[in-house]
Amino acid sequence: MALNVPKLTGNTVRELFQEAVKHVKELNGTAKEKAELFEALGKQINQRSGYSWMAYYNEGTDESHIFTGTLAAVLVVSPDGRLFRGSLQQGSIKVGVKDGKPIYTPIYELMKEI
Repeated sequence: MALNVPKLTGNTVRELFQEAVKHVKELNGTAKEKAELFEALGKQINQRSGYSWMAYYNEGTDESHIFTGTLAAVLVVSPDGRLFRGSLQQGSIKVGVKDGKPIYTPIYELMKEI
């Protein structure tokens, strides 16, 4: 499926982020496709914010798609395509090390489904 990436129209980072989440939620696609769409929309937010906003991508141990923002905010696309929001401060993501590499495990009970 070729991604159709809409142009975000919000004026603030908050509006852009909310708009991006809305587009991802509306996508009738796989978790991977939703993650790819958020990643593409995140690039728009990054550019429109003057590069002050960033989301870093990691795959979760449960094959989820985890985006961590510059202010420790977390957005997770679960393997079944649902979206969750949390923060590193709340312990929404457990970070560990396996074979010398970082691993990320989402703790869904500490996040809010959006």
